[in-house]
Amino acid sequence: CMVIGLMMSFTIWMASRKLSKAPVIAETGNGTEHKQEKEVSGLTLIDFAWVGWIVGGIGTFGVNQLRTQLQPLGVECGFDGRALAIMLFSISIVQSMTGLALSFTGTKWQFKKLPALLMGLIGVITLAIFGIREFAPGFYGTAAIYGIYSGCFYFYFVYYSLSHPTKSGVYAGVNELVVSLNSIIAPVIGGVLATMNQVYPFRIACGLVIFATILHVVMLSKVTAKK
Repeated sequence: CMVIGLMMSFTIWMASRKLSKAPVIAETGNGTEHKQEKEVSGLTLIDFAWVGWIVGGIGTFGVNQLRTQLQPLGVECGFDGRALAIMLFSISIVQSMTGLALSFTGTKWQFKKLPALLMGLIGVITLAIFGIREFAPGFYGTAAIYGIYSGCFYFYFVYYSLSHPTKSGVYAGVNELVVSLNSIIAPVIGGVLATMNQVYPFRIACGLVIFATILHVVMLSKVTAKK
């Protein structure tokens, strides 16, 4: 709890410093708003929120399944409670650090294909590894690498919603709805699949991430073509 408190304090401090340096635009009728709109990249005006809901929704589904089904899979593979706790901690800490790091990377790459493709590949490969019992000794590193994927899709999830100039409030609400529903649905579906075979939740999640990645890259290709 102390570490989490320090991390939150550091994050809030960094965010406040960044906001304090942001230019203040006066609300006057002298054309300032029009000038500001021109200075904003046209990419930020693209309504990509629905893509974020699919990509982030599938990612949230996968990470919730992973957190609930990693324990029975780990027991089956011979991991004790300490090992499973380390894996779950690795996912969360790397996810947090990835999201924080991405907040300092600018506002251009979110609409490029290569980062989306790389993120999807990380998710597919790590979920595929979790679905192979013979790779159990590598689950420690796999959990940490999966945290990179989850940090990325959560960042996309939020960015696509908040970057819209007029609908960000509504979109942020939908984000919370998607996350909340997945926190209920994913463990239930994962449990049903796991009763058939412990690796099924990971294989199904892997297939969904493949679909989400293809959709994401295709939509970003259309943006590139329009430019």
